[in-house]
Amino acid sequence: MIAAAVAARLGDRSVGEAPPVDELDRALVELADVVTLAPWRLGPAAYDRVRGVGLTDDADVFDVVATASSCTTFSRIATVLAGFAR
Repeated sequence: MIAAAVAARLGDRSVGEAPPVDELDRALVELADVVTLAPWRLGPAAYDRVRGVGLTDDADVFDVVATASSCTTFSRIATVLAGFAR
C-alpha cells in the first residue's frame, strides 16, 4: 500500500493500486506522502498521526519511513526510465 501511494504521487504506473482501508492505512499513506514529497518536514509532529492510531513502536515507525523512502527512490528511477523509453 505504501509503494502504491508513493508511486501514484510520483507518476510511476508500474505499481498497482492499493487503496487504504482503515485509519492506520490512511495514516501510513500520510506519512509516506511527507517522506516522498516533503522530507524536510519529518520531525516529531510528522509521526503523531501514526502513533495516534496504534503504531507506537519506534522500529515499526522506522520501517514505514524506510519503506516509503526506498519506494520513493525506486519510483523515481522507474519514472525516469519510462521517460527515456519514449
